[in-house]
Amino acid sequence: MAVSDWSAALLVTTDAAASVHTGTAAWTEEDDTAAATGTSALTVPTGLYVVAKTGTSVTVGWDAVTGVDAYDIDRDLAVVATDVTATQYEDTGLDPSTEYSCRVRSVVYS
Repeated sequence: MAVSDWSAALLVTTDAAASVHTGTAAWTEEDDTAAATGTSALTVPTGLYVVAKTGTSVTVGWDAVTGVDAYDIDRDLAVVATDVTATQYEDTGLDPSTEYSCRVRSVVYS
């Protein structure tokens, strides 16, 4: 299996009135190195955006990466979903009005 590096973080909150912005979160180089163990030259997903949100969930989407088998989803430096084959993911069970960071990486099963 080969995985790409993590995408830039998408910072989101479940608060409907809050703005959503993209950019790098407060990752350190050490965090990225640890999270990216086993990475290869796969394309990193880009274009993360919020599809929808409720008081306790956020659905994020991203641009498809050609030639990959699936995606892994990370929330606050912890993988919350693997083998996601769609270009959207609904993260549920979130605390209302709390800010979360979300990242995505590409996966190819060799």
